[in-house]
Amino acid sequence: MYKILNKLDELYANNLVYRTIIVCNSTEDYKHILNTNKYDVYILDKYVDNINYDALDVRILLIKSESFLQFIKDYNKKELDRYFYTSIIFDSEDNELKTEYLKISKNNTLII
Repeated sequence: MYKILNKLDELYANNLVYRTIIVCNSTEDYKHILNTNKYDVYILDKYVDNINYDALDVRILLIKSESFLQFIKDYNKKELDRYFYTSIIFDSEDNELKTEYLKISKNNTLII
């Protein structure tokens, strides 16, 4: 789980990143690790119409694996051609989740 810190350091050192979504199994554990290391985070659950995701004042968004695809589908229904993130980090090697994301996403996202 602590490998996420190395991934973020490498990502931010080598890429121009606006905002990152981290897809994980335990958002609370990741939030604790990231907050302890001076990263502010926001936990996503389900898409909410009245939240302006682009205006959130954090660089890292956490979402549970099981909620991720539905969140993206719901976001895509409401937001046309506006993306509030530029990269996604998956904490597992679940290639099926990545493949499904690529099928439904309209975003040209850096996937790690």
